[in-house]
Amino acid sequence: TIHPRAPLTTEATLMRDLLTPKQVARALEVSESSVKRWCDKGIIPAAYTAGGHRRIALPQLVQFLRQSKHELVRPEVVGLPATSGRTVRVVNRAAREFVDALVAGDEARCRQLIVDLYLAEHSISTICDQVLAAAFQEVGHRWECGDAEVFQERRGCELALRVMYELRSLVPAPPAAAPVAIGGSPAGDPYNLATTMVELVLRDTQWNATSLG
Repeated sequence: TIHPRAPLTTEATLMRDLLTPKQVARALEVSESSVKRWCDKGIIPAAYTAGGHRRIALPQLVQFLRQSKHELVRPEVVGLPATSGRTVRVVNRAAREFVDALVAGDEARCRQLIVDLYLAEHSISTICDQVLAAAFQEVGHRWECGDAEVFQERRGCELALRVMYELRSLVPAPPAAAPVAIGGSPAGDPYNLATTMVELVLRDTQWNATSLG
């Protein structure tokens, strides 16, 4: 959580991790003064530099978007997939498209679908259960039927992990006093998709959760 008027430690951290009101305004296609006003009212939590300049963390912006009627018109400005926004609202349709993108190795499309769902206010538990887990069940079925190759399944696992790591970066950090959870897969199990999903779901409910793979 970013506390109002909290000083930032270094200019490098500022440039790497935080957004300016101008960037946010460009991404939402609203006025910069509107963004500054939202920051000052606490609608978008912001940090302030030593010089008093507002800076916004991407997870805080994402939470604002999920709770408001505003959409990312130019998401690429803040480093998100170029077509993300609220374009994919129906989970079943997104799940089918995600399977096809996963098998094809289309990482950009997979990122778009998952980020769209999250911005459209679907919970991470829904995304994990009805899209990610369901997708690998379908990929496994296709492999058994000879409609997918084993390399596509393995490639899909790595691709899904990268997408989940990105999704994790959009979830606000848990508070300092959050309950702690540490998990991992059984010895000899090469798959860590399940434990990563659990980590995501718990972090979405403000647990300080970590998957050890």
